[in-house]
Amino acid sequence: MQDVLSDLAKDSPGVRIERYVDENIDLLLDPEVQSLLTMAILELVGNARDALSGHGTIWVSVRQRASADTLLLRVGSDSGPIPPSIASRIFDEGVTTKADACGMGLALIQAMAARLGGQIRLVVEHDGVEFVLEAPPRCMDYLHPGPPPPGFHSPTHSD
Repeated sequence: MQDVLSDLAKDSPGVRIERYVDENIDLLLDPEVQSLLTMAILELVGNARDALSGHGTIWVSVRQRASADTLLLRVGSDSGPIPPSIASRIFDEGVTTKADACGMGLALIQAMAARLGGQIRLVVEHDGVEFVLEAPPRCMDYLHPGPPPPGFHSPTHSD
């Protein structure tokens, strides 16, 4: 996880990336959850970097809640708020604020989080946005057997 964040910081001149990651967090995570977090960090930091247009601050926090068996990922920026007309649909397939994007990244993260027993939500502030992803540190798929949620396609699961 630290390697991914270090690489993102190197690739983001003019943007400060503040990192708050629990020590040894990688040791607590199943590979599936680690893949979700890596994909979510890449997508969310990439989106924030694009919204900042080269200047500003992004923060990334990965913590395990002490009171519950829950992993908490927070990615935010001081990019300004997302318009309400977009914010209400931000996790829908095809919704994007970019002219050259297809709007699938956040929809995929939401589907993956749900499949692992987690969720992601958007918090809109007056001076920026924050995405909060909660998931169990270990794959809970065996507790929720059945078909994947809509929009989730896996090569190991046929519809």
